[in-house]
Amino acid sequence: MINLGCLIWIISGDPGWWGLREAYEHLTCFFGPNMPSIQGLQQEFVQGKPPAQALVQASPAGTRREGSDTPGWTLYTVPEGAEAQTLVFDVQADKEQLVFYPRVSGAESSVEVAVLTGGKPRPLARLTGKPGIWTPVSAQWTIPMTCFERDRPLRLQVTLTGPWAQLWTKDGAAFF
Repeated sequence: MINLGCLIWIISGDPGWWGLREAYEHLTCFFGPNMPSIQGLQQEFVQGKPPAQALVQASPAGTRREGSDTPGWTLYTVPEGAEAQTLVFDVQADKEQLVFYPRVSGAESSVEVAVLTGGKPRPLARLTGKPGIWTPVSAQWTIPMTCFERDRPLRLQVTLTGPWAQLWTKDGAAFF
């Protein structure tokens, strides 16, 4: 009897057990896309071709790109004299999730990604730094695509705040 009770508890906690995971995931979209609770645990750069994407807007207008010690990778940082840099990308998502690589150090630095819907940003992920500690170089952050249409580009806004905020890119691509 206890085993049956445990099985029912497990099944009721995971709609995938009874074949309704997709319906459950779409139902959660009515309340807006949720930020994944655990990020940056997997540490490796994604291989393969990134989805089609373009940087369509930057504020302030001039971007600051720096090289890295990792071959083929560069990074966006906040321009000299600015407190923040906002980058807007159009991304044609073709997978179940998008991966990106933010990096920060210091409590005053952060990277936030939001989806722009109806001209308003809806936060999807935020990484805030800690004093004296850099986050790992290749820590993967993800955006689940369950709540987004894939037949048109997704407009993503990345806000780099503070002197040690970075968004890593490869061959001009920020999302993989």
